[in-house]
Amino acid sequence: MEKEDFVNIKILYEDKNLIAVEKKHNIPTQKDKSRNTDLLTSVEFFLKINDRLKSNESLFLLNRLDRPVGGIVLMAKNQNAAKVYSSLIKEQKITKEYLAVCSGISKELNKTLVDYIETDSKNNISKISSNEIGKYSILTYETLDANDNLSLLKINLITGRHHQIRVQLAHNQLPIWGDTKYNDDFTTVTNVDIALWAFHISFKNPFSSKLIDIYSYPDKNKKPWNKFDSLRRDYKYE
Repeated sequence: MEKEDFVNIKILYEDKNLIAVEKKHNIPTQKDKSRNTDLLTSVEFFLKINDRLKSNESLFLLNRLDRPVGGIVLMAKNQNAAKVYSSLIKEQKITKEYLAVCSGISKELNKTLVDYIETDSKNNISKISSNEIGKYSILTYETLDANDNLSLLKINLITGRHHQIRVQLAHNQLPIWGDTKYNDDFTTVTNVDIALWAFHISFKNPFSSKLIDIYSYPDKNKKPWNKFDSLRRDYKYE
């Protein structure tokens, strides 16, 4: 891999065991059949050429974001850290929050969504199913603002299923703006970024017991994020 081939790296947090980086829209989190340059390979290459990861070591991906989605991605720098952090995720001791702009006006300020999700891997799509077939899926959301028939939500993702946020919100009549798979208004639209962003991850560092809060934000000047003055006012952008 040549230096000019990897994607630009924005580091949000780093220590000897962990690195958190920002993923832009439409970049694969890891290698896929498209063979496009992916984030994991790029970060690993970046760390190695800057002598922050040994040449014989590998990064371990801890959370995945759908290719269209942007935000925070965590990677462990060694196998032991990967095991420890994976256990924290499994035990739901890592808080993962997203911002989303949805088509329609949310009727509740706070809501919990519990569903069973079935995945069609061949067609890369998921759907709400029965408990006999689907996997138990839960998230909570808070309505932060509403404007121009759009709702701004803050989502706490409790389980991590394939396309979970997108599928559950669409099933709840709040499909995400720009979602070309689950929002009927965008199924034939191209060159649009989905309005879903992994903006906050919080956890107690298992190696130091220090509370770690990591933030990343979508472009507040870009549609549809620019529809919400509350987003500009209540969240600090770097």
